Amino acid sequence: MPAILEIFNPDGSLRFSSERFKVLKYDGNYNALESMHIVTKSDWTTRWQVDLAIKIPAAKGKRGLAYIPWLFLVQPQRDHDFIRTMTRIIRFPHNINQAQLWAHVSQPAFTVSM
Repeated sequence: MPAILEIFNPDGSLRFSSERFKVLKYDGNYNALESMHIVTKSDWTTRWQVDLAIKIPAAKGKRGLAYIPWLFLVQPQRDHDFIRTMTRIIRFPHNINQAQLWAHVSQPAFTVSM
């Protein structure tokens, strides 16, 4: 039977319905974007090439994961904060401008721990 992720809003905890998985605790939202340089030379496009620096906070427990939904990235946490740099092409279903791109990358990320 596949695991189903259930979210319990009152305490923010996350758990899988299958007993094969450990309980994950929601640790909170944070701003993952440390810096962004836009490489694409356009005012409106569906494809933006960007150089990103992403902040990954220290794990609150022994292990933790940082989820950056707008980047489709899951990053294991360490016992200290660190910055990860990368170049990405971010695609959209329709043309957007730079202000809309900045709004997109300003969405919050979140962390979970065991």
